[in-house]
Amino acid sequence: MNQDLFLLFKRGLFKTLLFCLTLCGFGSAAQANNIQVSNVSLTGRDVSAGTNNASNFIMVKFDLSWENSWRLSTGPANWDAAWVFVKYRLPGGNWNHVWLNNTGHTAASGSTVDVGLLNTGSSFNASSNPGLGAFIYRNASGRGNVNFSNIQFRWNYGAQGLVDVSAVDVEVFAVEMVYVPQGSFYVGDGSTADIHGNFRDAATNVPFQISSEAAITLGGTTAGNLGNNNTTGMEPTGLDDFNDTTTKSLPAAFPKGFNAFYCMKYELSQRQWVEFFNNLTDAQKSVRDIAATAAQRFRNNISWTSGDAILIGGTNGDVACNYLAVQDLMAYMDWSGLRPMSEMEFEKAGRGPQYPVVDGFPWGMYNSGNPITVAAITNSGASNEAPTTAHAVVVGNNAYNIGPIRVGALATSSTSASNTGASWYGIQDLAGNVSEVVVSTGVSVGRNLTRDVHGDGVLASAGSADISTWPGYNSTFGINSGNTGTGIKGGAFAFTFTSVAGGNRFRLSNRFNSSTGQAGRSNTRGVRGVRSAP
Repeated sequence: MNQDLFLLFKRGLFKTLLFCLTLCGFGSAAQANNIQVSNVSLTGRDVSAGTNNASNFIMVKFDLSWENSWRLSTGPANWDAAWVFVKYRLPGGNWNHVWLNNTGHTAASGSTVDVGLLNTGSSFNASSNPGLGAFIYRNASGRGNVNFSNIQFRWNYGAQGLVDVSAVDVEVFAVEMVYVPQGSFYVGDGSTADIHGNFRDAATNVPFQISSEAAITLGGTTAGNLGNNNTTGMEPTGLDDFNDTTTKSLPAAFPKGFNAFYCMKYELSQRQWVEFFNNLTDAQKSVRDIAATAAQRFRNNISWTSGDAILIGGTNGDVACNYLAVQDLMAYMDWSGLRPMSEMEFEKAGRGPQYPVVDGFPWGMYNSGNPITVAAITNSGASNEAPTTAHAVVVGNNAYNIGPIRVGALATSSTSASNTGASWYGIQDLAGNVSEVVVSTGVSVGRNLTRDVHGDGVLASAGSADISTWPGYNSTFGINSGNTGTGIKGGAFAFTFTSVAGGNRFRLSNRFNSSTGQAGRSNTRGVRGVRSAP
């Protein structure tokens, strides 16, 4: 376990700024909590290709800062980053995703700008494969707060059909991510007592090593095949369509976690959800409404009847967002240019390259007496909400049964990753708080997930994702409306360590519900997204 990664984790939030611009541009500023985007303006319009030409572009200029950033050259040898993307609308129109060029951006001093294309496996094209956003991160080793000034993104507005004198509203969004490097790792932990469909090497009790993104044979008893303990202990048993006698193929394109990817540092927060929701049309909002009431439920503080959603009393914005269905996950990731996480990537994000600890948690340790859990909090609902339970590493065991708490709240400036429940790479809350939707290897439609295909920033008119390779895709209607091919990982605040259905789900290799498509919305379910590295 990495003992050298000392970080202050607070909250990972999309932060938006809204102000009216023309393509000639003028400036405004706003300040947000933890991750901040400010001083946004449009500048440097280039019309050298001719009036209203498809090659015309303009620069989106802004400043960006966040707290307790890092880049390490040893140990995890990784860094945190901000995934930054831009939305625009014409007066009275709907919000659209800004298409970026693959080059021509200006990085702030001390930073790198790394553009993420719609399809990372194909070449850039201004219209068919544009940049959907960019990762911004330190360009050298270091720790502490970062403040990057005068970043500029090249927006190919001409390729999007906008004319040179269009008036637009612009929103800039940023979310904290963590880089998970390319490399071999293990799935399964060799457990012989806590078995719930855990991965293993064929029919042995040996963890299975993922050493490439090549296709894998699932099931059977031949060494080198990926087994699942013959589906023992899963809910329901046998839901995986492979076992010791039946084999399937996991395609090479399925994201297995070997290739580098970025993972959201935190679970999606309620403020992030509200900012996404308020970017939708009225018709889309009616489908994506998770409030359903003006009263708080299990700390879900979102209220909406018409217009924009709000946080009741302006609180709980940094609390993990619950009541999210599989369809909500798909919509959010499509809108933001991210994608769902595979269950293999979930294990990589938690364990890193280390050999598995039997029955281990994402922070790497086994505790036969159960981990210390959060029982109470202080500063409820505020941006500095924190547990009062000393040395707590997980929000679970029904110890704080009111609901989830602030994302990343278990860490302080004086704690290390391992004793705050963070993973090897510094990712927070992979166990506890809210369960997270993942894409399953055990169901055929889940195996359609493609590593290089991400959301395009645009939802269907019905408010749903429309990515054919993602789970739940309905070819008749062209939207992701189902839940088959998904499952949940990580446990939640209301799960107990004393029950098979509860406690075992906190363990990193547990697959109790990894193939159980979760229908509807639940007070214990949230989401986290990923993106293949450029």
